[in-house]
Amino acid sequence: MATSVVARGDTQRPNMATAHAFWSWPGAPELLSPIFTDTAPLHDAISPFTDCFLHGDCHTDNLLVDHHQLIWTDWQGAGAGNPAAELAFPSIRATPAGAVLPQDEMTQRYAEARTLDPAQLRRATLAAELATFLFTWPEYAAYNTEIGIERVHQRVASLARAWASN
Repeated sequence: MATSVVARGDTQRPNMATAHAFWSWPGAPELLSPIFTDTAPLHDAISPFTDCFLHGDCHTDNLLVDHHQLIWTDWQGAGAGNPAAELAFPSIRATPAGAVLPQDEMTQRYAEARTLDPAQLRRATLAAELATFLFTWPEYAAYNTEIGIERVHQRVASLARAWASN
């Protein structure tokens, strides 16, 4: 799954039947209903950022360490895309394994390096991660363990609560 799956159009035309079917665990309907009812705020949060060059498959399996230096591998997904999606993707990949990334620090450093508004980028990254989990991730659930799926459910609940409080 590459970051390009969080294209701006995915939040405008998501597969709602698949999303509803997968995310129907106890408590989810009340928590996710406002998001499913209107995906425009997710889209609007992601949209302000100009596409830029991205790795396209940013996760730890595509990093090597050589003499304390990171080497990026697996560049076939590289291209133009949304920076918020790229920042959200490592967390999406890490969540089933139970890893928690320093998302706020990553976003802050990225915002500083590109002179972007950190608050706006954090909101966009939250929207991108939530949109990817809700509308794209269900098709990948079969490749995960029950505990991995439970971790994703917990992460989505946390993201949905954060989104609702924004």
